[in-house]
Amino acid sequence: MPRSPLDRAEARAWTIFANDVVMPTGYKTQWMLARDVPGEAETSKLLEQMRAAFTKLEAALSKSNGPWFLVDAFTLVDATYAPFFRRWSPAEAWHGTKLLAEFPRLVKYAHDLATQPSVIEADPGDIGSRLREMLLARPARQTAKATKRKRRLPRLEVPPSSCWD
Repeated sequence: MPRSPLDRAEARAWTIFANDVVMPTGYKTQWMLARDVPGEAETSKLLEQMRAAFTKLEAALSKSNGPWFLVDAFTLVDATYAPFFRRWSPAEAWHGTKLLAEFPRLVKYAHDLATQPSVIEADPGDIGSRLREMLLARPARQTAKATKRKRRLPRLEVPPSSCWD
């Protein structure tokens, strides 16, 4: 992580952005792309949300002098984005979506992440087909969960007099 407190705070913010914005929206978008529905309104909306996230990432990466976020060394921020970009490229290929190509600095960043030794070592292989298979199976698992009988706990009644008195 960066040495200065301000830079560390910025690093944490970009990690939160990945976890709260990029990953959830990216997952939903990949889910839609796996289903061969790139023209649907929901897919278009998700792609616009990804474009907005990519615009912010591109601007942040443009401020960096090196290949990584904030500093010249691979950090936790970069490790946070690596799994996303490893999965995003195959998902785009399913429909010929070229959203990432609109962001040259982000394309280079994704490439640099893919060539990082720790990212290469973590690659499970054949990520594209395995990801699509998992995404296509997702609704079946959700349906199975929804059909299970929900167990309800008994409702506890609070006595009228408070124990805090």
